[in-house]
Amino acid sequence: MLNRQVRVFVFRSQTAMDNHNYLGAIYDGRQALSLDPGNALMKSRLALALDGQGYDRFSEKDLAGAADYFQQVLLGSPNAPVLQQNLVNAEAQIRILAQETARHKADMRKIAAQDFAQF
Repeated sequence: MLNRQVRVFVFRSQTAMDNHNYLGAIYDGRQALSLDPGNALMKSRLALALDGQGYDRFSEKDLAGAADYFQQVLLGSPNAPVLQQNLVNAEAQIRILAQETARHKADMRKIAAQDFAQF
């Protein structure tokens, strides 16, 4: 019975991946691994689903969400250079965005101070 349940989750996960439904693939992958923690195929598919969801988050400018998914991938695949680079890219974009935000706030404070000085 357990083997059948695992196969169902593996199949559903692959179908979700084929349809770029990474959240569905992640859910089904985790269900399969909860029943069969040593399933190497499912671990690999789960890593791909997490990476796919991270890439989607990155593409939609949700950099913190992307970094979170990329970190989850690395928990299961710590020696994958491409996956490590995805996390590095997301974290670099977060730093750039933080710097741009800080510059923008400083500029706005200067403008506000100049406008206030005119009164």
